[in-house]
Amino acid sequence: MPPSRQPKFPPLTVSRAALLQGGRDDAFRDVIQDLVDFSSRLAQIRETLARQVGLSPPQYRLLMELAHWSQTKPTVGEIAEALNVSLPFITTETRRLASAGLVRKIGNAKDRRRVDLSLTEKGKAVIETLAPMQRAVNDTLFKEFSGADMKALGRFARALLDASQEGLAQAKRPVQKPRPPRSRLKTPGRAPSSK
Repeated sequence: MPPSRQPKFPPLTVSRAALLQGGRDDAFRDVIQDLVDFSSRLAQIRETLARQVGLSPPQYRLLMELAHWSQTKPTVGEIAEALNVSLPFITTETRRLASAGLVRKIGNAKDRRRVDLSLTEKGKAVIETLAPMQRAVNDTLFKEFSGADMKALGRFARALLDASQEGLAQAKRPVQKPRPPRSRLKTPGRAPSSK
């Protein structure tokens, strides 16, 4: 669409020609909205699964992460880094999970500052209990996907995740607020002269 025929409002949300169709960003905005909606629905699914076994969503995520470290004993710091959360947050949540008998915290003999984590048998049982439901949910979510589709989705998801840090930094920059329109009214305080 020639620049003169582009609508002036709402303004474009993207400027790369490859992401526009006919000079418009409607399709791009639809894709973004679908991604946002899917992310929200996925969070609801994970919360529902977590509640099925009496966990909060962060505790569910932490247990699932620990399950994937089953061959080693990760530290609190390694889990915090893997989940992109703070060390104090992981410390608090692992304390709760340890109290519930789901996680074992082990002091490292070589480095007293290091605390290693592992699932207890009870924690592994929770993971086993959830597995059939997780498989059913994931099979439903991705029923239209081939192996090639999943590889492509993986590439796209990783590219979006990698770019999101820079995008977040840009979003945090102060927005230039529009200037109020100049008033055409005369300044108050002076009475018009009568001649």
